[in-house]
Amino acid sequence: MRWSTDDTMLCEERPQPGVSGGESDVNPSSRRRQGHRTPRKPVFPALSLNSPRLLIGATAVVVLSVLLSSHLLPDRVSYQVGDRATEEIRAHRSGRYPDAEATRQLRELAVMRVPKIYRDVETAKSDVVDSIGSLFENARTVLGDKTLTSPEDRISAIQSNSRTPLSLKIARSLAEFPVPALGPVKTAAIGVASMVMSQPIQNDTDALLRAQQQVPALAARYRLPVKQAQSVAQIVRHFLKPNSIYDAERTRRAVQQASLTVETQYRPIFKGEILVHQGEEITEEHVAKFTALGLRHPRLDWTTVLSLSVLISCMIALVAFYLYHYHPAIYRNDRHLWLLVLIVIMSILGLKLAGALQIKLSAAQFGYVGVTATTLAGMLTAVLINPQLAFLVSALLSLQTGLILNNELGMTTLALISSLVAIYSVSHIRHRADSIRTALLVGCTNAAIVWILGGLKNDPLPQILTGTAWGVLSGILATAVFWFGVALLERPFGVTTHIGLLELSDTNQPLLRDLSLQAPGTFNHSIMVGNLAEAGAKAIGADALLSRVASYYHDIGKMRRPEFFIENQRNGNAHDQLNPTLSALVITSHIKEGMEMARAYRLPPLVADIICQHHGTTLVSYFYHAALARYEGNPADIEPQFRYSGPKPMSKESGIIMLADMAEAKSRCLSRPTLNQLRDLVEGVVRERIADGQLDDCDLTLKELKEIQEAFIRVLTGMLHARIDYPKANGNSYDSRNGNADPQRAAPTAESQPNPAGR
Repeated sequence: MRWSTDDTMLCEERPQPGVSGGESDVNPSSRRRQGHRTPRKPVFPALSLNSPRLLIGATAVVVLSVLLSSHLLPDRVSYQVGDRATEEIRAHRSGRYPDAEATRQLRELAVMRVPKIYRDVETAKSDVVDSIGSLFENARTVLGDKTLTSPEDRISAIQSNSRTPLSLKIARSLAEFPVPALGPVKTAAIGVASMVMSQPIQNDTDALLRAQQQVPALAARYRLPVKQAQSVAQIVRHFLKPNSIYDAERTRRAVQQASLTVETQYRPIFKGEILVHQGEEITEEHVAKFTALGLRHPRLDWTTVLSLSVLISCMIALVAFYLYHYHPAIYRNDRHLWLLVLIVIMSILGLKLAGALQIKLSAAQFGYVGVTATTLAGMLTAVLINPQLAFLVSALLSLQTGLILNNELGMTTLALISSLVAIYSVSHIRHRADSIRTALLVGCTNAAIVWILGGLKNDPLPQILTGTAWGVLSGILATAVFWFGVALLERPFGVTTHIGLLELSDTNQPLLRDLSLQAPGTFNHSIMVGNLAEAGAKAIGADALLSRVASYYHDIGKMRRPEFFIENQRNGNAHDQLNPTLSALVITSHIKEGMEMARAYRLPPLVADIICQHHGTTLVSYFYHAALARYEGNPADIEPQFRYSGPKPMSKESGIIMLADMAEAKSRCLSRPTLNQLRDLVEGVVRERIADGQLDDCDLTLKELKEIQEAFIRVLTGMLHARIDYPKANGNSYDSRNGNADPQRAAPTAESQPNPAGR
């Protein structure tokens, strides 16, 4: 605020005022209309830094780093395996610990899956074939020896000349063959042996037995006589041997490698999780948890602290860049920056305090506390500063919540969606009942997301139902604390919110109650102006609630001297005893006195702005012309004495109230207004204010002024029951619908024609 030399609070000079939660930046089109050329910003502008902003950023980095690092230096735990815990110990932060049992089971499973490794004997097949061929050559030699006349001699010779020991049965079968039969039998034996030896035969399994069992069937394929086929089978089974030898060393190395490929299994530890109950025996698993969280050898992890500080600095720099590039008015407002930092710190601090309290919360329940804190920060930022900024802050806080909860993606998703829904809901608060709608909407959204995430993760039904209850509770709690936070932060930081405006709209407010008692005419006039201004604001998308509430208070300065204003006069005109200059001073002083009351009653800055802007620099015409009648010099010399000190309306809402104020005052001069009369009246008001240059700074377009006119006409038609003119009967006007004669016309006001009790 800036102050005049006589300690009177004047309007704050700000670009395009508006209720917090809407766009507060200057509209570029208004600058072009005012003849200013807006320099084009580079894509990556250099941030305009000064000492206050650097201090704000440094404070945010330090405080948030301390809060988020407070869990890095825990108390020492010296329990050993077999000890009894003397107290309950909870996890001071999220983390993970090695699960030795799960790792062992997985490694055993991996080892079991490693097959035995065998070394192939490449000469095994050829050795068997050669041995069979040598056997038949030996038999042929023995059978051709004429000196061996008895069968026993031939059998003995076959056995003695064989490379390998032969059973008597095989030798006898060969000795009984005629020499011509040896060829087919040899061919069959070698063929069967080759087929069997072509498949792997391990030396440490029953593979050799299975191979021997295949021989009779293979021998039968050669269609030999039964006795010869049996001999083939006997010979082949005798010479078969393993062709794949178990390699113990290579198998051991493979088992070792498979065991090493299984990574150590970890289980999560959530912040607030109970590590050990009081009286519970300490196991190796407990010790692993203590070690993983640094409880056995506590020390400050400076690498983590530094990384965390860098991350926070990057986030703050991102927000600063966003504000500078897209919301320069907020970036230049140190009070808004301090408020933003305070909201974020309160959010993180609330989460840390919830974890520090001696409340037995599970990891999932602590996550819902984080969702509540993030949602609350988004709602406060949206209402107290800007909804677009709230989206960014909520996204960053949701990521931070996920990090605090050990990278829990589900809670990050829930926090982000809950915040976005809450921001949208509170950005449209216009009535007290909207708070209930906001709580229900956020709670139901949380419940829906819990069910969706539970379905994706196949959570059990009891867990989903518990999460649903916590999600609904989170929405209700965030909304309740939000209303308290707005009430706590609104006035200290000079922010005007719809919640504060809703409180001011109550006509039982002390200031409005005094106005209704001391200046009832002004009070009624203000209520009607509020109806007009609200309709005009809705027509062009301006802030209807601000327009209505500010209209209620725009003339509170008239309470100091209510008898000098025509709507409050009952017993004559107080201006009859004053000269025109003094009368004009009394009339215009209600702006100064209204600002003093606004300061005394701590009205929001935007309402105070409208109080001092709603007359702009307009001329108190009646007293000006009365003075001209007595003044012989240049009229321009005395005109400034009969104008309001301003400033001119600087917001759309202020401009609408200026037009509504004049339109309502002039409409009082019409006793039986017609629609055309009301249209001429409203259009005349707008033309006068445009011609006088009063709307130059409030960014109202001609199209918007047209829409405001139509809205005013609709409201005035309803308020004044505008009707058509009917022909006169016997010289009197009448209404054919109700038979009433034309009532006596009301006395004109200052805005309708010259009147010493002008507004």
